[in-house]
Amino acid sequence: MTILHFQEPFLLVLIPVLAALVMFLMTSTLKKNAEAIVIGTLILWMIQLVMVLIQWGGHRWIYDVGGWFPMEGIALELHKKFMWEIGVVFLPAIVFYFYTKSKINRRAPEEKNIILGLWLLCLASLVGMLLSDDLMNLFMEMELFFGIAGALFLIDQHDTRVFKWDALLLEGSALSCFWILGLGFFFIKEGEWNQNNFHWMRPLLAHSQVILIALGLMMIGSLKLLLLTFHDPSPKRKWRALLVIPIWFCIEIQLLEMILKQLYF
Repeated sequence: MTILHFQEPFLLVLIPVLAALVMFLMTSTLKKNAEAIVIGTLILWMIQLVMVLIQWGGHRWIYDVGGWFPMEGIALELHKKFMWEIGVVFLPAIVFYFYTKSKINRRAPEEKNIILGLWLLCLASLVGMLLSDDLMNLFMEMELFFGIAGALFLIDQHDTRVFKWDALLLEGSALSCFWILGLGFFFIKEGEWNQNNFHWMRPLLAHSQVILIALGLMMIGSLKLLLLTFHDPSPKRKWRALLVIPIWFCIEIQLLEMILKQLYF
């Protein structure tokens, strides 16, 4: 394991966030170039990703944002699964963007900018979930993605009754409670939510029933993301699932890996 202090990994999250802010604040002159800004952002993001991968080299690296290491700060992690995870999540998100591109272009400029800005924020939260090395940060990124993606899908509906927003919020809040309970049990046993420290302390926590219960509760809580497709009976449901199911799958694999290591290693 190597501790990194350079800022490049955090830029993978920051670039789409700043681009989304530009989309929301653009003047009427720039609104005509909204699509060019999105394409430029994606190109810049891909260049940044290549730079990070070149410096990374395939080892397990822990990156502390701004030089503040947990518990005082936030840790992002570059690990061997990152390459296939970023492909599993990023490529479907791009397919979703180009599928909806023709429909977005038919919207009014103000509405088009909001949709594109929300999509960029979705991209930022997706990358944040993949890089997060802290279960609390992972939960916060998941909540952000849930709210942003839900708003994105709702704007795309001409009849808001089709997308059951009230049921989505109620059921989503109930499932969030499972994740929060899991965080509580995890903190009681380990004293923090950092996954890297969990790997180091695992011999001391081997076969801990509390840790297993905590991880099981979090797996149930992550089902919240699938509600975004369950409450969408429209024909676009399968395309929207491209944005949701891959990141849910990566979170489940991450938690399942921790459970299996807790049981058998």
